[in-house]
Amino acid sequence: MGPLGLLCAARWTWALVEFAAQFVHHAALGLFHAHHPRRTFTHLCHEPTSRKCVQQCFFLNVVLFRGALYVYEYLLPQLCFALLGVSLAGDWRYELAIVVLWAAPAYVICEIISTSLQFKMAQKMLLGAASASADGADAMVSVTEVVYTRLIYYIAFVVQIRLFSGAPLLGPLLTFALSALLFAYDAFDILWAHQGYSVAERFALFEQRWLYFLGYGGVLATLSSQLRFWDLFAIRTAIYPIYMAN
Repeated sequence: MGPLGLLCAARWTWALVEFAAQFVHHAALGLFHAHHPRRTFTHLCHEPTSRKCVQQCFFLNVVLFRGALYVYEYLLPQLCFALLGVSLAGDWRYELAIVVLWAAPAYVICEIISTSLQFKMAQKMLLGAASASADGADAMVSVTEVVYTRLIYYIAFVVQIRLFSGAPLLGPLLTFALSALLFAYDAFDILWAHQGYSVAERFALFEQRWLYFLGYGGVLATLSSQLRFWDLFAIRTAIYPIYMAN
C-alpha cells in the first residue's frame, strides 16, 4: 500500500473512531436522561402530577388490561378444562377470539385513555393547573391529534420493523434502531406539541440528535425484542410518564 492508500486508511479509521466516540457519548447521555435516578425518584415519589399519572396508567394497562388478558389466556382455559373437560389451550380459534374480541379493542381504548392522561400530565407540568383547566377544548383536539399520530406511527413502524427483521446481518440492528427511535419520539412528541413545534420541525430536531434519541429509547427497544406486543404495551404506557417527565 502506497502513501496515498495509507493516508486514506488513516482518514477512514479516524472518521470511524470519531463516529464511535460520538455514538457512545450521545447514546449514553440519552440513556442516562431517560432513567435519571434523581429525576425518576422525584417524579415517582414527590411530584404529585407525574406520580398520579404513573399510578393511573399502571392500574389501567398492567392491572386491568394485562390482568384480564392473563385471565383469558391462562386461567379461563384451565378452568374450562377442570370443569368441562374442554381444552382451549393452543386452540387458534380461541386465541383469535381473544385478540378480536378483547385484546385489540381494549388496546385501542387503553391507548386513547393513556395518551389523554399523559397529555394532561404534561400540560399541568408545563403550563400549570390553571392553564390546563382553561384550555379544555384545545387539549381535546391536541389529544386526538397525538392519539391519531401515535396509532399511525405504530402501524407504519411495525410494518417496517417486520420487513427489516428478516434481513440478514443488519436486520436486528435496523429493527432495534427503528424501535428505539419510535419510543423516543413518542415520549417527546407531546412536549414538542406544547412547545409549538410543527411536525416538520420535530422531525428536523429528531434527525439532528438521533444518536441521543437512540439511547433514550434503547431500553424499550430491547424489551420489544423479548416481549409480546401486549406485554410491551402495558410496560410502555406505565413508564412513559417518567420518560416524558425526565
